[in-house]
Parts: sequence; C-alpha cells; structure tokens
Amino acid sequence: MTLCASAALINRDRDYGRMLSNKAHTLDTDKG
Repeated sequence: MTLCASAALINRDRDYGRMLSNKAHTLDTDKG
C-alpha cells in the first residue's frame, strides 16, 4: 500500500469516527 492510499484510509476512518461520535451525541441529546 502506498503512503497516499494509507493516508486516505486514515482520513476516511477519522471522518467515519467523527460521524459516529456526532450521531451518538445527537442520540444522547434526543433522549434528554
């Protein structure tokens, strides 16, 4: 795997983790 490909995977995973954390945060606020 090239450095560019691995960097893209890291960026994608980080964005995915941010999306999951945002979704969990909105679920917590919805529950009150």
